[in-house]
Amino acid sequence: MAKIISQFKDKIIDYLVATILGGLAFLFGVILKSISPKLINSIPKNVLFATIGILLLIAICLLTVLLIRIKENRKLSKFGLKWDKSFNAHCPACESLLSEYSQYNAGYGFHCIKCNRWISIYNEDGASITLKQAQESIKNLF
Repeated sequence: MAKIISQFKDKIIDYLVATILGGLAFLFGVILKSISPKLINSIPKNVLFATIGILLLIAICLLTVLLIRIKENRKLSKFGLKWDKSFNAHCPACESLLSEYSQYNAGYGFHCIKCNRWISIYNEDGASITLKQAQESIKNLF
């Protein structure tokens, strides 16, 4: 189920980027229509089309870089924590990288230095699990 939700989130990002590109193209068309026809006619067509092509290429490159960064920084929420692609645990509140893993009174978990919170690792049934068990379980989700 978590893998399906993760894939759904990825698709939403793809659709948002496509919508943004479409909106930029529409906005560019509106701007071109609002420019004086005399000004457009005075510019050679090859220069005008080259300029439009370069602007669209720059927009596509910028959105591609943005999409790649969003996907690279995506974290999976599982077992009461957030996980990166290297299976490192992050705080669910501030997303800081967690350290000080140990067994506490409530079970296995971490201490977030930034939030000063104790965060337990637990499975779907609410039972405490170890870091190694959690990491093994999420390997198939990325």
